[in-house]
Amino acid sequence: KRWRSAASGLVMVFQVGRSVHIAADAIHTYATEVHPEYKQQVPADMLELIHFLDEDLGHWMLFIPYYSLLALLTYCHADPASPARLDRRKSTDDRKIVGKRASERARGRSRSASPANAHEKRKRGFSDQVQIVGAG
Repeated sequence: KRWRSAASGLVMVFQVGRSVHIAADAIHTYATEVHPEYKQQVPADMLELIHFLDEDLGHWMLFIPYYSLLALLTYCHADPASPARLDRRKSTDDRKIVGKRASERARGRSRSASPANAHEKRKRGFSDQVQIVGAG
């Protein structure tokens, strides 16, 4: 949702750039290729302006938003905080914790069973849980 306004702005600039490029290209082609005699009648600075709108500004307004949209799409798709990735990561981490605790119970060495481990857990806070997740 937070990227919608940026994407909308980029699409708008892309469409305006496309319009500028197509219009300037049509005028430039008509004035220089379809009717070459117009080239002598049109002032040189006007032809330079048409060429600038066609080849420079039109292309900048086309390709900068185009590649920015591609980068934005890639960033949003690969966003590590996206809900789908968080759900996948959480379920994987839960399996690691459950698997670690189950293997400890099977070996008869539960971490919370001994009073010394319980005291250390209170002293260190949740760092013990982080170690369990990272240990898998």
